[in-house]
Amino acid sequence: MTIFSLPKEELFYRQDKVRKVLADRGLAGAIFFHPTRIRYLTHYAHLSTERPIALILPTEGDAAMMVPKLEEQHLHSQAPWLKKTRVYFEFPGKKHPMYHLVELLQEMGLAEKPLGADNDGHLDLNSYFGPLLSSLLDARLSPVGDILDEMRKVKSATELELLRLSGKWAARTHQFLQAAMKEGKSERSISRPAEEQAFDELEEVAGSEGYSGMVGIHASFRSGARTAMSHAAMGSRPVQRGDNLVSYCQGIAQGYYTELERTMFFGTPTDEKCRLFEKVYEAQQMAFKLIKPGVRCAEVDIQMRTFLIEAGFEANIQHHQGHGLGLESHEGPFLDEGDPTVLQAGMVLSVEPGLYAPGVGGFRHSDTVAVTETGMEILTPYPRKLEDMVIDPDRIGKE
Repeated sequence: MTIFSLPKEELFYRQDKVRKVLADRGLAGAIFFHPTRIRYLTHYAHLSTERPIALILPTEGDAAMMVPKLEEQHLHSQAPWLKKTRVYFEFPGKKHPMYHLVELLQEMGLAEKPLGADNDGHLDLNSYFGPLLSSLLDARLSPVGDILDEMRKVKSATELELLRLSGKWAARTHQFLQAAMKEGKSERSISRPAEEQAFDELEEVAGSEGYSGMVGIHASFRSGARTAMSHAAMGSRPVQRGDNLVSYCQGIAQGYYTELERTMFFGTPTDEKCRLFEKVYEAQQMAFKLIKPGVRCAEVDIQMRTFLIEAGFEANIQHHQGHGLGLESHEGPFLDEGDPTVLQAGMVLSVEPGLYAPGVGGFRHSDTVAVTETGMEILTPYPRKLEDMVIDPDRIGKE
């Protein structure tokens, strides 16, 4: 049976794991300000602005939260199990929100005890200003963001089900995007209708399968020589014969991200482009064989990059070979020579080797994969061979 949401028992399990680490560090509790960490522990998703929002997780006892008035209903609808909240009206307010937080800590008997925090007060967003939390408590706060960041690296069975669902829709969205390519149409005028088509199908299927409203998608691509800039923004450039087309499609299920990228060609690619494409394809295939429990992230990156360098493409490499995905589209661990993380079953990563040749174009495939007990599982099932990536302009016509 497919699971489409996180049961509160899983949230409580996560909270208890954090409590154990806090106790081992001699802390009476922790305050979390980062919206993703709060979501991971509570399922409460919010738009982080200048208004501080904080989760207090004591080592013993129930969690509590401080939110502005405009978030009160959202909080209780998403985390109805939460027993204690402190609501302030606005920022900066007659009384600054940080003073409300200190009062909540006092009510919970934590204000004078050793505490951890993932930040010393609210994040630096939207012209926020205010006192450091440590100055109001007259205490040093121990950093604890690493506790959750380490936990989030290994996904539960429920999280993996959500990521499979996310990956399924990333792939379906890419089908619409690739089918929509047409000579003379701009990147935006192709991507937007393709995304709408995918949304229309998503709404129909999601409604019948019982997950309406919890899945989102994104479709975009870049074209021509500008694809040699790995993070070039989508624009209004018309698609032309001979173009490289480097796509970026996302699926998002209950906040869990997958990504799918492909290098396509609008018309028959040159021999040089075929050679660059094939090396990226081979590097990704190499990674698929390397990724398994017990292998270090650094080793995957080093072997893939060494392969590309030995093929003569050192000058065309702009980034490492992948990164973690989950509640953020970029999170740890990283397929990078500087990341010693040992892969474990349940970790979810992008595998995205890329080569970038100025004046020629960019070449990048990205798939989201989950590490299994014996190897890995591709969560974004989509063709990746050269013959599947060539679009015939004469078959589809012009705009």
